[in-house]
Parts: sequence; C-alpha cells; structure tokens
Amino acid sequence: SKALVIGINYRAQGRLLKGACSDARSWARILVSCFGFLPDDVVTLTDELEDGRKQDDEELLPNKENILECLEWLVGDAEAGDTVSLYFAGYATQVLNPAKDAKAPIELALAPCDFDSFDFLVPHRLIVDGLLHDYFARLPSGVLATCIFDTCHGTNLVFAPLRWEGGRAGYVAKNERQPICKAPEVFDARAWTRSQNVQAGPRRLPYEPQEPLWSSFAHCLTPVVEAEVNPGVALFIFSACGERESALEITWETRRSGVLSMCLWGALHKLGTRATYSEVFLAALGFLEDLRVQIPFMDQRFILTFNGTAKPEDAVFLSEKSANAAVAASKRRRGQNASSFVPSVPTSAQSGQRSWSSWPSQNSALWQGRTR
Repeated sequence: SKALVIGINYRAQGRLLKGACSDARSWARILVSCFGFLPDDVVTLTDELEDGRKQDDEELLPNKENILECLEWLVGDAEAGDTVSLYFAGYATQVLNPAKDAKAPIELALAPCDFDSFDFLVPHRLIVDGLLHDYFARLPSGVLATCIFDTCHGTNLVFAPLRWEGGRAGYVAKNERQPICKAPEVFDARAWTRSQNVQAGPRRLPYEPQEPLWSSFAHCLTPVVEAEVNPGVALFIFSACGERESALEITWETRRSGVLSMCLWGALHKLGTRATYSEVFLAALGFLEDLRVQIPFMDQRFILTFNGTAKPEDAVFLSEKSANAAVAASKRRRGQNASSFVPSVPTSAQSGQRSWSSWPSQNSALWQGRTR
C-alpha cells in the first residue's frame, strides 16, 4: 500500500488557506495507525510545519516538481493486490484551453505551492487534469485506487465513468466531462459572507489562470489523447463538491478544516475501518447535512465517482482484499454494464440527527491516529 498526501496553505502567497496542511497531516496519521499503511509508504507534502513555520525540507514542499515525482513513485511499481491513495487539500481551478473539445474547453487543475511561477513560457505551474489522470491510467489490473480531493473543481481531475451525487437520492449516472461556466457569479458566496455561526471560506483559487494562446495552438498541432484507466483497476474518487459549487474550509472548535475531510473523519469514527465505500460515503453525507444546519447557504454536495470494476457497496475502504476482488469482478463483468448499483441515501431519521457537539472531538482516538 502506498499513499501520497498533499496539503497546501499557500504560505508563500500570504497563507491563503489555514487548514489544508493540518488536514493532510491528520489523514497521514490515520492511514498509518488505522489502515495499516507503513510510515515509509506514506509521503506527506506540506508547505507549512505543524508549529506554523515554513516547510524547511525542499523535498517535502508540494511544488509541481515534487508532486509529479511523488505521483511517479505512487504508481510506478504498483502491482495486483496493491492499494494506492491520493489525498489533496488545497486549491484547484479552471483553465480555459480553446484547443480542447469545443463543448468543454476547460481544463481542471490542481494548484501546487508554486502555482504562480512561470513554467518556461507558461505563466503558471498547474497540474492539469489530463496529466493527473494519465498517472492513474498506468496502474495495472488488480490495484485499488482511491482519490480524495478536498477542493473545488475536484470531480473530474481523475476521470471515472460513473457518478453518485450526494444530493440526489439513489441516483447513479454516467459521468461526463461537463462544460463549465467560468463566470464568477456562478458561485454562491453566501456560505462564507453570510454565515453567522461558523467561519468559512472556499478552497478555490482566487483567480482563474489563462492558457497562453501560443500554447493552445501547440495543443492543436499535437493533440493529446487521454488514456483510459485499466478496467481491472478499482477506482474510487471522493470530491468535495460539484462543478458549480464551492468546497468550504471552516473553523470547527479551534481547528480549521475542509468540510469533506471533517465529514470523512466523522464517518470513519462512526463506522470503524472495515466499512465499504458506500457506507463511508453515506455516513459522510449524513454529517454534511447536519453541518448544513449551521451553514444554511452552503451549496456543496459530496460526489463519489467510480469505474464500476468494484461496486461501492462491495469494496472495503482502502482494503487490499478489495483490490484482489476487483480483478475477479472485472473478469466476470467484462462487456457488461457496470452501472447496476443503486444506493439509498439515509433520511434524517436514519442519520440519527447528530448534533454539532456529537462530532468526534480533536482528542478522540481518530484524531490521535488510534483505531477503536
């Protein structure tokens, strides 16, 4: 098992976020202490240390070069039965690229800590969705791959063909690369401008970079065909929000954290470490709805995309056994429609109407990295 965990507060740009680095460190501790990952098999990149000082190890800075090197390490020697996981807390953005499909001329991109530097003649150093997806397309059959994007614009950073939207009960649909409107008024800012009970802010880059015109022409001359993920790979992607929604970072008790990360931790605290992807997703949705009472204008809905090789109700979260089962499932269902899974989203009565104070505290076993 291997995991790459990235948290970026953008300290060099004036500390645009405050909770991404602590989210990443917490997730890395959970992977080691609760899910059996070896410490040497979990790489954590943050631009800020736990005591608030600047990251002093250049190899652990989440700049573009280090992230790409670590992605190569993550997938490079993976083999059947392995589990690989990518966690990202920080900014993502949209980049207009006229060379892409006219129906969806937008690239999605992760913003490393050096996103505002020049990359040769390109005025930004972003990691676009096609590049990120290609790393996971190299995984061999029998691997369980899990991505968690606690950021805006995370839904199709790594593409999977099936989509389960948190706000649509029992609804799994074919996932498509949707045309995305870049107009700022699309995003509802009331969640952080009118929230009286909770301090909140979006995990979205404050401005949207442009692809240089000459670069677009270069793409037209040498079009890149995106590779498909091996059908024997079981791929699951948790995204914090939909295309026109805002992934929030909020202050809870004395801690600043992303809403998706907070709700996933609540789900794992409730369910333990042997829950399926479906159970984890549903439990996280329950916590999200409880939180919506505190932030009534919050529009974000969690999204789970997957490729159907393993069903969310069958695959155990981050379990190597699920990776082995994915190979057999792929062989059985080759040539069949994988979209037969029909989930059931819990009602308020089923979720138990948890109160804000009943969420796991910072001193709980989960925060300290100890399983129950």
